[in-house]
Amino acid sequence: ELHRYQDQTFYVAFMQQLAMVVGYFAGRVKA
Repeated sequence: ELHRYQDQTFYVAFMQQLAMVVGYFAGRVKA
């Protein structure tokens, strides 16, 4: 159960990082 929780936490952190990178590039393309 703990392992599953850790995987979920990693997934959420990964998605947040991905969203930040995508937003950064989207902002540069618009500018």
